[in-house]
Amino acid sequence: MNKIIYLIPVFALMLLGVFFYAHNNPNPKALMIYKPIPPFSTERLWVKDSNFTDKDLPAAPHIVHFFSTWCAACQEEHELIMQLAKIHNIPIYGIAYRDAPEDVQKFLSDKGNPYIATSLDRSGENARICKLKRTPSTYVIDKHKQIRYQHDGALSKQHLTKIVLPIIEILKQEK
Repeated sequence: MNKIIYLIPVFALMLLGVFFYAHNNPNPKALMIYKPIPPFSTERLWVKDSNFTDKDLPAAPHIVHFFSTWCAACQEEHELIMQLAKIHNIPIYGIAYRDAPEDVQKFLSDKGNPYIATSLDRSGENARICKLKRTPSTYVIDKHKQIRYQHDGALSKQHLTKIVLPIIEILKQEK
């Protein structure tokens, strides 16, 4: 009986380990890579009574970026997103996930707005459709509006230079 009591914490830790491994290493089939961006409709931030939809995205390489003003990783990553838009001249469309419009407007006014268009996903429904795992999340989209790369979590400078920028350069050269 005493041996069973000692084994309970061991089994509990093993179960927790399996849970965290599964959560942090999602099934690759769950990613949206090489699938068309799903139909979505979000509320435009700066334009009243207007929606931003998947049909508004260009037929050229671009990024769709989910972020939140309350997300610490999003705040840390923001300078990289600014560089991506300004220095590398990459069109980025921002979707604020479960955020208040006044918070998003203040955040972008204070820290800079890298987005061609910014919209709100107040309920999180569009994030669910796009299989968002966490914020920030970055989707590289090709000219056929297919997702060619998906990154959940904050981008690092190294990640940007070694993965995202080369993918975008390849997509720009595709005919």
